[in-house]
Amino acid sequence: MLVTAFTLISSIAQCSDPNVPAGGFAIDERFDLAITFSDTHTTTADVRYPLDAPGACGWPMVVFIHGLYGSKSSMANFAQDFARNGYLTIAFDVRGHASATGEHAYFGLRERLDLAEVIFWAQATFSDRADPERIGVAGGSQGAIFSWDGAAWSGEPFEPNPWIDGAYPEVDAIVVDNLTADFASTFAARGRAAVLVRASCRIT
Repeated sequence: MLVTAFTLISSIAQCSDPNVPAGGFAIDERFDLAITFSDTHTTTADVRYPLDAPGACGWPMVVFIHGLYGSKSSMANFAQDFARNGYLTIAFDVRGHASATGEHAYFGLRERLDLAEVIFWAQATFSDRADPERIGVAGGSQGAIFSWDGAAWSGEPFEPNPWIDGAYPEVDAIVVDNLTADFASTFAARGRAAVLVRASCRIT
């Protein structure tokens, strides 16, 4: 189960989360929230989280990424299930898909920065709900590739680019489905495989 695979996130920091009630938490769902990327292109995100107050650290956060030519709505069931189990979840339209502007570059630098900026946006927008230290990413196909890429670059400085300075967010766990092995070897190049050992990865 995906929820089982992400239990590592809950134990990484010394945080005490509220116990999940029978039947799960009642959740709030916020749809089509606007995000503007550093290159001025835009997307929308759906965010879900328990209505109960989080623990002192906030709810662990999971970003769900849809497959090629899909949309954030395809991740709704996963995002709802996780929110009911005590996570703050974000599903967003990938660049060039559905509500998102811009051209899809097929797994390039710009998409990698987009994922980082979605995480930074969620941390800032839901600072009273989200734990910035417990971050997971999940997806299938295209979403799996982006998840692996996010783990491979976890905590690394941004590559030189004209839009943004800083470093990629630290990703604590990923769960991927339908990931092409060639992409895994590409994103684990230059010694980045060691980063993936730290992340909780399940490839099915």
